Amino acid sequence: MFRIKICGVRAAEDVRAAEAAGADCIGLNFYPASVRYLQPEAAALLVQNTSTLQSAGVFVNEPVDRIREIAAAVKLDWVQLHGDETLQIGSDLIAADLSVIRAVRLPTTQLTAATIDAIVLPWAEIGARILLDADGGPQFGGSGQRLDWDGIGRWAAQTSLDDWILAGGLNPDNVGDAIRRSRAAAVDVASGTESAPGQKDPAKIAAFVDNAKAAWA
Repeated sequence: MFRIKICGVRAAEDVRAAEAAGADCIGLNFYPASVRYLQPEAAALLVQNTSTLQSAGVFVNEPVDRIREIAAAVKLDWVQLHGDETLQIGSDLIAADLSVIRAVRLPTTQLTAATIDAIVLPWAEIGARILLDADGGPQFGGSGQRLDWDGIGRWAAQTSLDDWILAGGLNPDNVGDAIRRSRAAAVDVASGTESAPGQKDPAKIAAFVDNAKAAWA
């Protein structure tokens, strides 16, 4: 299991920055419409060049066979479903021995435990790890919008899930507050560690990791 994931890495220097900072996982975006899109062949080279970081591939509405093909070629540790995938697709991937993260896109308005449970529990029951993200509309994540951390915190206090991931609008300045208020077990960041869309900033990555770890200390 990872606690800190730097998503949307696209270059070897991004991987080195994540390693140097002490992150646990890198996210590789296979959604062609994203500014962070990476060809599978390029992603495979990045994964080959790290022995310390886990890797998660981000997919949006891809067929199961295509996801399996890319996961095998890149040697992904995780498959992250970030589109409108059904529970059956998740079950098929898990049955194929793939570790699945389900990105649950939540509204940025006030959240209740019942609202979160209704979306999250069916996926948790099939064995997917849950990632809570802000609904970015057609962007399917990476929008920089933040969630209702207090509402999530109330849900976290009563849920039996203990390994879920928080995303959505996180950055070095707010990640500590987000962890404390939401009770997040892990965090995932994309735009919050960039100097421009799709361009990672090593200093922001380092500060993000430091502040996240301090919140858990």
